[in-house]
Amino acid sequence: MFKYGLTALLALYPFRKLGARTLLTVGTVISVVLGTYSLLQFTGWEHDLRLSKQAAIVAEDRRAGKAITPAQKATETEWNALVSDQKITEASIQKAMTEACAGYWTNVNVRRHNYIGPGAALLYVSVLVESLGAMMIGMGLFKTGFLTGELSYATYAWTAILGFAISAPVYVIGILKAYASGFFFLDIEKWVYIPYFFPREAGAIAIAAAVMMVVKKGALRSLQHAFAAVGQTALSNYILTTVLCQFLFLWGPWKLYGKLEYFQLLYVVFAVWAVNLIVSPIWLRSFQFGPIEWLWRSLTYVKLQPMLLKRGPASNR
Repeated sequence: MFKYGLTALLALYPFRKLGARTLLTVGTVISVVLGTYSLLQFTGWEHDLRLSKQAAIVAEDRRAGKAITPAQKATETEWNALVSDQKITEASIQKAMTEACAGYWTNVNVRRHNYIGPGAALLYVSVLVESLGAMMIGMGLFKTGFLTGELSYATYAWTAILGFAISAPVYVIGILKAYASGFFFLDIEKWVYIPYFFPREAGAIAIAAAVMMVVKKGALRSLQHAFAAVGQTALSNYILTTVLCQFLFLWGPWKLYGKLEYFQLLYVVFAVWAVNLIVSPIWLRSFQFGPIEWLWRSLTYVKLQPMLLKRGPASNR
């Protein structure tokens, strides 16, 4: 939520009057080009790759029986330390578990240092670039009528087909390459991080197109209504989801953090979604806004806003 709010405050409002084509073009460049560059800078991929090549040369010299210089020994030591630091061990797992379970305010303090520490500037740039590109593309799609169902069914169908044809193979190849290497960090950076933004945008637009096809068909109207209610109370649902997951994984009696397999985490995802989809429509039967949206609006206008849903004469009988 922080990055979305920060991006909207600094960039989106001034861009609101740009044309659809400009928004789509600039958003794509920001997302795919600048997003990829900032991600690689943030992860240190260029340094890691260069160091791995230098370490490979040192290893080759050792096998050839050549004398190793002090600089090469330093390179070898740095590379071995990097590889060791990236390894998943029982000790590193336990360390991560201990840090995650240290308490809410302790973790807040740790994250606070991420935003005010030495690397904060790079983090802010990465956050803004990642959010801004996607948001500008979304604004452009809205202005074309794409997100309001104004285009033809065939347009949405072809958009979905092309989007999935681009994104799915890239994701699958990346996952298979990372898996084949035992999830070695350099292979993850190469096959997952570098192509991350391109299939992300293509896949997101494809999913949006598929959703619009469902909307235009008039299918699953009850589910559409539930999703609309979640969207109308988005900030409240963000907070609710956070509280629910904190309770399930850290605060409550079960303390599930680190105890579930990946497939079991999907059960939690679907359960939380069910809560969002059930509670939101029920809430909006009586109230105009979600509780957090109401609080935010009241603070914005420095005046308590009406909360209860206005009833027509017929509903009061």
